[in-house]
Amino acid sequence: MNNQISLYFTRSFIAEKEKLWMGINTFSKLNNELHPILKMTCPRIYKNKPFENYPMNKYAFTSIIFFFEIIPIEIYSARLIEVIVNKGFIEKSKSLFTSVWKHKRTIKENNGLCVIEDELNISAKNKLLAPIFKVLLKRVFAKRYDNIEKYLSKVNST
Repeated sequence: MNNQISLYFTRSFIAEKEKLWMGINTFSKLNNELHPILKMTCPRIYKNKPFENYPMNKYAFTSIIFFFEIIPIEIYSARLIEVIVNKGFIEKSKSLFTSVWKHKRTIKENNGLCVIEDELNISAKNKLLAPIFKVLLKRVFAKRYDNIEKYLSKVNST
């Protein structure tokens, strides 16, 4: 059994790139995406700060990740490598259970739709965790996309 995990998720949304970006570019909005499965802590100064204003290539802070907002399950050190407004980001972080957590999110336009592509490359510290991560992340990303859809339906209806 291997401890390396590579996952790819994508979904199309009816939205302008700018509106989509405004719904996903802060830590509080990240928590909206993750709700109710996961919740992450962050220092107050980062809660509503756009990702493009975070320090790049440095660990910005450590977060506790909660399962269903009450059960602490992970300690995560956040580090953004690159952020391109309205186009995505690259994150290379680490956690208690991963030596590498690389997440690349790309936003593209295609035939009047915005397409989010999420690529994850993870090195679990214990090979027994890899299948658990795979199952959990598939559910988490499906929920994230559902929550983005809900946000966009509110924004598009105003």
